[in-house]
Amino acid sequence: MIRTHWMTSAAAAKAYYRTSDYFATTPGQWFGKGAELLGLSGPARPEDFDRLADNLHPQTGESLTTYTRDGRRVVSVHS
Repeated sequence: MIRTHWMTSAAAAKAYYRTSDYFATTPGQWFGKGAELLGLSGPARPEDFDRLADNLHPQTGESLTTYTRDGRRVVSVHS
């Protein structure tokens, strides 16, 4: 089953995923068109997620959008 979580801030998303994976025995994997477009594959590294939550490209550090507005939502999808 695939679940989505909407967080109200990058800080909330990062804090949640630092503590919520205590049941995980293996790291997550990047998948889907979005990951492919960003050049992400293999194990999902926490630092890559942190950059995405901050609206930054995980590999280049460049902004993903023209501007980052306050109150934007961070979405993660996992099974």
